[in-house]
Amino acid sequence: VAKLKETGLLILPAGWLRQMISRDTSVEADDSGHCVLLVLSEDPAKAGSFFLSVVNTGEGLQYHPVRASSDSPNPGLPLRQVPLILSDVQISRLNSSGFWYMLYRQLLYPNSNNGPKQVYGTLLPFINQRPLCANFSKEPKDWVLQQSVPLGGDSSCAICMQHAIHFSLIASGMKPNDAAWSAVRIRQAFVTSIKEALDTQGTSP
Repeated sequence: VAKLKETGLLILPAGWLRQMISRDTSVEADDSGHCVLLVLSEDPAKAGSFFLSVVNTGEGLQYHPVRASSDSPNPGLPLRQVPLILSDVQISRLNSSGFWYMLYRQLLYPNSNNGPKQVYGTLLPFINQRPLCANFSKEPKDWVLQQSVPLGGDSSCAICMQHAIHFSLIASGMKPNDAAWSAVRIRQAFVTSIKEALDTQGTSP
């Protein structure tokens, strides 16, 4: 929270794990976990108030508002609001060590009971003292983004990171059309990194 006062915006990792995977286990082992990203930003219209936005691309999206796409080539395709935006979050709640402990406990202590139910059903309503549905349609103008659910999943969390960066630019004041170009820049960076890795691998010692 102290860092937030300097930057005005923070991106934080969150999520849950259900199984502990040791280093000796196959790399293909499934920890039954999932990663989400939290974007914490100040409310410029209300001093001492914050937005907590949940960027998710998989398990837990059933808690995000849904609507049907009206665009081709897939009219009727379900779209989920990403991120889910909680408004009017007070500094006293952000300073609650109990909230952050319970949130990160799901990552630090894998358990079969971990999952989106506790995050969305208990912790998020606590942070601004209202049920999730009470936050719908109260988002700032241009902040609501509708995204399709990745058909192939998002095990690398790359799509989640892309959505988080896109939204953070909008929350920082950039126009949505300009922020949308961030996806192109990120993909260019990925391609450049892959090319450099392949060039290095092909170089003889």
